[in-house]
Amino acid sequence: FNLPSKEIEGWYERFICCYPYGYVSFQEFLIYLKQLNIYRENQQHQLFKSLIEQLFYTLDVNNDKQLNFEEFFQFNLLINQGTDEDKLKLILNLHDR
Repeated sequence: FNLPSKEIEGWYERFICCYPYGYVSFQEFLIYLKQLNIYRENQQHQLFKSLIEQLFYTLDVNNDKQLNFEEFFQFNLLINQGTDEDKLKLILNLHDR
């Protein structure tokens, strides 16, 4: 994805403002997805939560059980600007885990 450096800097500033420790925990990721209206607690809550957990650990490239800015930013780029092929690759990656 080609983004102007100013836009990336804006994302980074918002990230640090929201996550001053420089990372997003799994619980914070759930809250973020709720804000995006992607994650809701309902009768299928446990199944969906396990899929979200798989997504989180797929995004966690360095396996430190938290998302740094780069990992979090890649997720946001994918859901906002990714092609269907990019999204399919992520789904297949989740399936392989």
